[in-house]
Amino acid sequence: MCCICAGACIERFGMPPDMCCICAGAAMVTSSGMVTHLNYEYRTLDGTSPTSTSVGCQDSYMALPAGGWVLAPDDAAAVAVTAAYPWGTHCLVFANGNSIGGTQYYAGSNCDSGTLLQSGNRYAVNGCSRRILIRRQIRGPLERIGNCSLAVGGIIDLSLEGITAISPGAFDSCGTPE
Repeated sequence: MCCICAGACIERFGMPPDMCCICAGAAMVTSSGMVTHLNYEYRTLDGTSPTSTSVGCQDSYMALPAGGWVLAPDDAAAVAVTAAYPWGTHCLVFANGNSIGGTQYYAGSNCDSGTLLQSGNRYAVNGCSRRILIRRQIRGPLERIGNCSLAVGGIIDLSLEGITAISPGAFDSCGTPE
């Protein structure tokens, strides 16, 4: 295959096998209680710790915090982040209203759709045992250039035979030395 990072999550996002994979570090909880994954930082809208095992819900309308936070999209990265932790609830809700289970409820499985409520610029969930997942970008986006990936400060030159060249910083999102 193409991109190899020992112990890390490999996201393909539908690219053909002869193209590069996006090399992504495993989702990790930071000291501030947020989860970093790929080039985003994730948290719940109500600020519940991702490692909380008490089951609750966001029971009121809340506005997004300042600082570039948006409702998390229903994509492979958000699903992976959701499925990796308990989040103090059963399911996390995405921008499109779909909800996915965390480790306390069939991790990574679909919980329901139509679960996001909105009143002006404030958001809530339509039932208990759900919280809203939000994210903000913390690094520049990863890009694909032919058979290379621009990955957080470096170029990974990949071919069907494997990695042919790595420039400085290419794997820093995987937690290996720059």
